[in-house]
Amino acid sequence: MKHTSASLFLTAAILCTACLTACGDHANTAASVTNADTEPVTEITTESHLKASIPDELDFGGETLNILYCPIISTYNINQTEDSGDNVESSIYQANQAVMEQLNCTFSFIEGGTGENTLMKNSILADDNAFDTAYAVQWLTISMILDQMLYNLEEAPYLDLEKPWWNAGYNEEAAAPNGQKYILAGDLNLNTLRKASVLVMNTDLMTDKDLNSDDVIKQILDGNWTWDSFSSMTRDVYSDVNGDSQRDAGDTYGIACTTRSIIDHIVINSGIRMTERNAEHIPEIIFNNEKTLTVVENITELFHNNAGMFYMEGCSFPDFLAENRVLFLPILLSSLESYRDIETNYAVIPMPKLDETIDHYSALVHDDTTIVCVPNNCRKTDLTFAALELLAYEGYYRVMPEYYNISMKQKYLRGSDDTAVQLIDLIHDSITTDFGYVYNYEMGSVIVGLRDCALQNSFNFSSFYASVEKKMNKQYTKLLEAMEKD
Repeated sequence: MKHTSASLFLTAAILCTACLTACGDHANTAASVTNADTEPVTEITTESHLKASIPDELDFGGETLNILYCPIISTYNINQTEDSGDNVESSIYQANQAVMEQLNCTFSFIEGGTGENTLMKNSILADDNAFDTAYAVQWLTISMILDQMLYNLEEAPYLDLEKPWWNAGYNEEAAAPNGQKYILAGDLNLNTLRKASVLVMNTDLMTDKDLNSDDVIKQILDGNWTWDSFSSMTRDVYSDVNGDSQRDAGDTYGIACTTRSIIDHIVINSGIRMTERNAEHIPEIIFNNEKTLTVVENITELFHNNAGMFYMEGCSFPDFLAENRVLFLPILLSSLESYRDIETNYAVIPMPKLDETIDHYSALVHDDTTIVCVPNNCRKTDLTFAALELLAYEGYYRVMPEYYNISMKQKYLRGSDDTAVQLIDLIHDSITTDFGYVYNYEMGSVIVGLRDCALQNSFNFSSFYASVEKKMNKQYTKLLEAMEKD
């Protein structure tokens, strides 16, 4: 039986898994309440659930919260001002309405395009308080930490960062050495998960090539899914389908890459780390080692010497999958949403780790994810932090389950057996980042520099590292000094 729209199930089920794991088995019921604009809002009433640390009597008298957002994704942005009819967008709208109702405030959404860092910097320098908080792109926003323009959120009023609606792993990795947190990821937006990387495994083509997808899944669940296993399967899968004697987009491949930025993910997901926290919680650079060298050699081998590899920057690869012409696709979870109508059978699995000495799988969150930050001259601190806490809370209890329910109601999952759920749990638990990746552009662009492996058959890691080490260390020291200032 063919399987359509598996993509949303994966993302949604991951989100649901997070909710159910942390909260236990409790059923949501709904009651109608009315907000200041007499719009109906679905109130969360559960038999048993965690509470947000917001006093019931908190009332901001209709004050406006100005929220800057970047529409880097086509759907599921925070600026939902009406019920669109889409279940997830409607749940975000309901979440916004519920927070405004509880706090007696209004939200004003300001679109930032892709230049929200410039808009924020100009606003802070002008001290005009145009924005109280921002949903901003990670890599574009980080530079403001160096300029000491962002609020330290670690001890902000009302924020309870120990609650499960905040992404503790990401937030700790992105924190300053002294624990200060200038950016946050959590359930007030979906991108921490949507921008994580995975492999799509074409199970139809696996069968056609006399490969056993069940064996791959067993390797994954046994902790033995390694680079050697992966590359050996891709190497022998190539067919000149269009008969033009050229390796082009009309042929069949073992693996296809649409962008060399996926190299960021191959490196980190292999189990390689650029930094590691010492006993004093200070991140130390540990990137130059034998395992990193091995991963770089693997990448160079894949892009330049693996007969089953096809790489074309900007190429559209849903067609490859729809036409059963690729075995593995390394992508971000958000890309799966464009695969809804594909009938080819596929499974979504973690990227392989380097070898069995690595004790876990990883799913790196790409640097264009959106995070939350607050200008350091914010004058509406009580309103801002109370609203962010409640938006994260509402996201956890309202938006995330709704995302899941869409998938289940429309039967996006093909064969909802225990194995599929295990894979979903495994990917969810593998979401990660690295201090050196979050602050890549403030540390000499070392990880991103490895993208040149896709272009240079003779790429030499030792020479590359030697050429960037001095600059990296200088910028790294400057970064830590800036982060330690309050």
